[in-house]
Amino acid sequence: MAAEKCLTISLFFASLALPVQCRTSSTDFFRGTNSQYLWKTGEWGSCYAEVGCGDGRRNRPVYCYDTVNKRTIKDFQILCDQEKPIQTKSCFVACRHHKDHLEWRVDDWGPCQERESNSVSPQDTGIMYRNVSCILSAHETNQIPRVVDDDNCLMLSEQPQRHKECSLPLRQDCVLTEWTDWTVCCDSTQHRTRSVLVAPHFGGQPCPALSEWQHCDSGDSDDECARRGVGGGGGGGAGGLRLRVDKWSECVVARASGAMWDGDSQGRADTFYKHWPQVGLQARTITCLNASGAQVHIDVCLKEKGDASLPLKERACIVAQDCVVSEWSDWNVIQEGCVDAVGQVWAEVRERKREILRLHEGQGQSCPHLSESKSVTTNLPLCSHKLKNRLSNSVSSRSACTLPDIMSEVVCGGGLQLRNITCISVQTGRPLPNKACFALQPPPTIQRCEVACPRDCEVGPWGEWGPCLPLQCPINDDSGYVKGHRKRSRAVITPPSALGVECPSLTEVQPCPNPQCYKWELDPWGSCNLDSQNLRCGTGIRSRNVHCTTHQGETVAEWLCTQMKPPVEERCLLPCPFDCVVSGWSSWSSCSQQCSSKTKMAFRQRNRTVIAPPGQGGHPCPNPDEMLQMESCNSHGCHGYSWQTLPWQPCNATCDAGEGIQTRDVWCVQDNQYQVNTDECALLPKPVESRTCTRDCPVECEVSPWSEWSPCPEETCLPNGTRIGPTTQSRYRVVIEAGQNCQPLQETRDCQQASVAACPRYTFKSGVWSQCQLSANTRCGHGLRTRDLWCSKENSDTHEELRLCLKTGAPVPMTVQRCHVDCHLPCQLTEWSAWSQCVQPCAGVRVRTRQLIGSSSEHLMCNDLPVLEKLACPCAQYNLRPVSDWSTCITNDSSGCGTGMRYRAFECINDKEQMVDPSMCGGSTGLQEEPCLVSCPVDCQLDEWSPWGSCNVLCGPGLQNRTRTVTRKESDGGRACGALTQWKLCKVPCDVFQWQAGGWSECILIPSDRGNQCGEGDQYRQVACIDTRTGEEVSKDFCDWTTQPSDTNACHVACPGDCVLSSWSEWSLCPKNCLGSTAQQRTRSLLRAASNIGAQCPHKIQTQACQLNQTCFTYHWAVTPFSSCLPLGGSPCGEGMTTRAIYCQRSDLWPVSDSFCSEETKPGPAEKWCYVDCPVDCKIAEWSDWNATQCQCGDTGLSRHAFIGTNPSSSGRPCPSPLLQWKPCPAVPCYSWRPGPWTPCQLHGATCGHGVRNRNVSCVRVKDNTTVEAWHCANPNNHRPIAWETCHVACESDCQLSEWSHWSHCHGDCLKDMSGYATRSRAVLRPPQANGGEPCPEALWETKTCDLGPCLTFDWVITPMGEVVCQRSDGIHVVGGCDEKKKPDLCKWKDGRCVCVDGAVVQPQTACQDEINEVQARLYIPEDNDLNIWMFAMIAIGFVFIIFVVASVYILCNSARYQQVCDQSLK
Repeated sequence: MAAEKCLTISLFFASLALPVQCRTSSTDFFRGTNSQYLWKTGEWGSCYAEVGCGDGRRNRPVYCYDTVNKRTIKDFQILCDQEKPIQTKSCFVACRHHKDHLEWRVDDWGPCQERESNSVSPQDTGIMYRNVSCILSAHETNQIPRVVDDDNCLMLSEQPQRHKECSLPLRQDCVLTEWTDWTVCCDSTQHRTRSVLVAPHFGGQPCPALSEWQHCDSGDSDDECARRGVGGGGGGGAGGLRLRVDKWSECVVARASGAMWDGDSQGRADTFYKHWPQVGLQARTITCLNASGAQVHIDVCLKEKGDASLPLKERACIVAQDCVVSEWSDWNVIQEGCVDAVGQVWAEVRERKREILRLHEGQGQSCPHLSESKSVTTNLPLCSHKLKNRLSNSVSSRSACTLPDIMSEVVCGGGLQLRNITCISVQTGRPLPNKACFALQPPPTIQRCEVACPRDCEVGPWGEWGPCLPLQCPINDDSGYVKGHRKRSRAVITPPSALGVECPSLTEVQPCPNPQCYKWELDPWGSCNLDSQNLRCGTGIRSRNVHCTTHQGETVAEWLCTQMKPPVEERCLLPCPFDCVVSGWSSWSSCSQQCSSKTKMAFRQRNRTVIAPPGQGGHPCPNPDEMLQMESCNSHGCHGYSWQTLPWQPCNATCDAGEGIQTRDVWCVQDNQYQVNTDECALLPKPVESRTCTRDCPVECEVSPWSEWSPCPEETCLPNGTRIGPTTQSRYRVVIEAGQNCQPLQETRDCQQASVAACPRYTFKSGVWSQCQLSANTRCGHGLRTRDLWCSKENSDTHEELRLCLKTGAPVPMTVQRCHVDCHLPCQLTEWSAWSQCVQPCAGVRVRTRQLIGSSSEHLMCNDLPVLEKLACPCAQYNLRPVSDWSTCITNDSSGCGTGMRYRAFECINDKEQMVDPSMCGGSTGLQEEPCLVSCPVDCQLDEWSPWGSCNVLCGPGLQNRTRTVTRKESDGGRACGALTQWKLCKVPCDVFQWQAGGWSECILIPSDRGNQCGEGDQYRQVACIDTRTGEEVSKDFCDWTTQPSDTNACHVACPGDCVLSSWSEWSLCPKNCLGSTAQQRTRSLLRAASNIGAQCPHKIQTQACQLNQTCFTYHWAVTPFSSCLPLGGSPCGEGMTTRAIYCQRSDLWPVSDSFCSEETKPGPAEKWCYVDCPVDCKIAEWSDWNATQCQCGDTGLSRHAFIGTNPSSSGRPCPSPLLQWKPCPAVPCYSWRPGPWTPCQLHGATCGHGVRNRNVSCVRVKDNTTVEAWHCANPNNHRPIAWETCHVACESDCQLSEWSHWSHCHGDCLKDMSGYATRSRAVLRPPQANGGEPCPEALWETKTCDLGPCLTFDWVITPMGEVVCQRSDGIHVVGGCDEKKKPDLCKWKDGRCVCVDGAVVQPQTACQDEINEVQARLYIPEDNDLNIWMFAMIAIGFVFIIFVVASVYILCNSARYQQVCDQSLK
């Protein structure tokens, strides 16, 4: 107990800054004037209560001790002449029913103090103390809490810590401003002062003197000195007597001895449980001073001035009580901070709170702020390091590749894959709200995807049918009937992929008659060998070779060919001059049909014509039947047979049983259409009908663990005791891996009954108002009345701690009220209330009231006093007008569309166009709102693509397109329509279109020659352009015009005996690219020589010049435009190819074979990858909070911005506009307290001393400075300036002080603390002049807490005058702030710059004075006031120079030597 007492005493003395020495031995010594004999006390005994518990007494021994002889004095205790310590004190022993009402009460921690010098703790640590008391709280039998002995609480729990280590703050030395200028010289003295900017703290260097005086020669008159306030103080009265009033004393409670006191044994009320404002008494001393400033008896002044001028000596007051708040809670991190992978800093937000434990009253210290928050943006860890062991973004597996519009799975081509992101706890795997992982860089949720398109088999056209073959060779069947077959095949152009459509049958077979293993191969006929070697014309024989070969062309023995051997010789004719001459055979015509049947055979034909009729005796022409030949063609049948495979059936395997069997049907089909007997396809290999297979097991759904149950609603108790929210709790889980059989993802349950108990409800309760209390010896006038206040639970009278009611936010009832005691009537009344508010102009009244208090209402005379006053409300014309535009339509939907509200500000103005409170305009709030609608985005809607159109060229490479039309245009930010036309490459080979010419007709002679049956004429034939793929005739534009055969020919029928020549051959080819003067020719051969009398042969060679683009051409590479980007597999989006054709083009723009351009470099590329965007729409994750919770005065509006969760792709819906939303603040006038000037110091009849000065504090409308009622300024954030303050008028002999300086900046460690302190000071202008003069106060400065702003620093700087001073970062020159930095003392010019030692900051480089003066001497730059003189001087000099030049030229030109030169120059 002694140790605990010592700590308490130490704390008390430390707060007074006095030394204290404590001992912790079993006895205490109490020294008096005689240090040899001291009182010595033993330890307190146990508490003794008569009934075993409750109030009791405890004792201790007290005896006199001789410190010199070391003995106890029992008989001569009078030697210890100091006051004897107490031997008995009251105590308390808790009864059994008290156990539940005992608790420890702890006070605030005291300041951090330095340890004793022998402490081994670190130098930067100290110790701090606090009081710890055992409290018996209020209960049924004890309505008021009381302090009891610590032994009672020790039986329940350990005693809370009374002291702890703390960090000693850094010492702060005093920082001063610079000296002011010296004052005027008065009374041969002048002075100067300086102010304190930063007061010393934590053992820092104290401030030096703030004033300096010096002797001077008086230069100003006394009147001037008096006018400037220098010299004497308050003037004296008659005879030089003056009344001086001292300060009011502290407000104390004056209670009679033996009065009951509701508090502890030390006489202190427990204001933590009960707010008890006390009416006390203040007194002050009135002193009479003579002319010399000495104090004389008060009666001397009273005789001269009278009692009426004597100021009051006492007054009623409220005993000061400081607000007490709890200790700050630890800093609580409400938002963790870190630096993410891209360098973005996520600030760590910390918050701490404290509670009000006791209300302030009177002149006590008001309550400080109760919460602090700070953001930390430095020294933050990497998010990946800080959160990796606690939080993580869990990503689900990606969905299948889906189409963005219909979200159906992509079969082939491009699409989008989606996945979910869930914030989870690393330790438990439980899902958390996504905002918990705010600092982790979220992985993307959408990615583009491509599904490989299955490549179907692509085959070429059928080849020609093969020969009719038997089943085996040689044929061994003698029956005469052998089955034959022929085959045809086609090649694979593109093989299929794994999932593509398999190739159809590549071979077809059909039966045929008369199969042959071998065939006769015929060589061309040889020349005609005449029968007589002496003749040059006539008959003869021609021969040819005939071979027996296999169908592959291998020669074999002739006996193997069973068909009749073709003739090897035949008769021939070399026409003589009078023989018939026929033309050569024409080309075979096209086959009459594609195939042959038993009823209709396909054939082709050719013909020849007579070009020279026979003469007399000549060989006749062949019979007409011999002029036409026909032969069969396309002798194969019209039907082919092949195998066709049907799709594979499902696999019969199970996912956990290994392999199974998969089957399919294989049909034999005719013409790939009709199923026939399988015997028809027996000669072809049959595809497989079964294969082994496996089946994948379906993926089971995987979910996360359950989240924590949401809290039950006990956390939703409102301060007023009501409960909100349902009485259920829920939990959830998320899908990690999608699959089948997903279990429920959310659960709810009812909260247990115990958790939905009634919320505690605390309310303020107040006592009865006291009588109007006046100061002693005062019977009427203004006074005070009070009432007590406590906190209780609902339906209970037990006192609870006041903080429980203060937490509810309910208004605190008034506990102190000013009152008035009438001097003529026995009546007590309250002060008049403030005028009520006018709700509507020109209607109603506003009132103020007062009440009779105490027993005043029982007196009839008091009831006649007015207690209600009315005043008509002002009548004026008010109108509303808008002052802002409508805000954007603000919706709650993250998509930014749908129904919402929009706002605009309206101001209420009077007839003077002044904005007034909006309530004056029919109860307006200053803000108009109305529902609105934001149209949701409508995407463009298109119909299906049309079929691909025809190629834009007849043959060769070209483009074809398809189109689609818009059925609905996009609007309100919907997806755009995109391309309405698509182009792709097309190509029809030009070589499939061939010219086909028929046989020439007989030559039709002109009429004049018809009688001779010879002569000139014309012959005709049919020429058609044929599509060789179908054999059909097409337009001639499809075939190459340069190779088109002529269909008309000028013919000549030779007369008998005339020379006969063959038809002309084709023209020879012109050289490539038509180089030089080139020509082409054609020839004809001799068929019959002329007779002696016949016409001789014409020329056999014909030549013509090659003409560009007629008979010869140039060739170059040509390219088509690139096709549209077509996604693979027909998908609407994704990867694709854009292609173009690169081909060789003839100079007449006809496509030809690439070999013609082989000499030129082929351009590229022919194809390239491309991408058609899969639309990704913009998604707003959420909107930020509004930048303020409510509008402040002068704010024009509030804003918030959107957080984009998913950025849009190029074809997706853009983000809604705007991404920054704004809404106006109500148009409400700003009001401010406007303090008026201070009145002179009121001394209430005294001449000097301490008094009061007042000022009028009015509420004004800021915009027009109109004074309005005070309730307009009644805003907790609008602090009302004080309306009075103490003042001092110094007497001539008193210490004279300057006015207080302005409050300095807020000083503190802005990196650690949220608040600091500001300082103001005053200086001594004149010390006291006499013994009776009021001395100067010891403290010439004072501090107050403040919010820290930006950190201020101190640096040495050099002024333009070359002085080195300490400058604060806000530009103020100070003294004492730079002591920790070395002061620069040397500045020199170096390389044209003024450089100072220690790198001091140099203001305009004037520190190096000598060099500057030297430089300035070399270059004169006029000042502004020198500009006129400088200008005129320069003009004068220029004018003189011009005269000099003109005169010099004149003299030179008049000289004979320079006359000629001058003349030339003048010319």
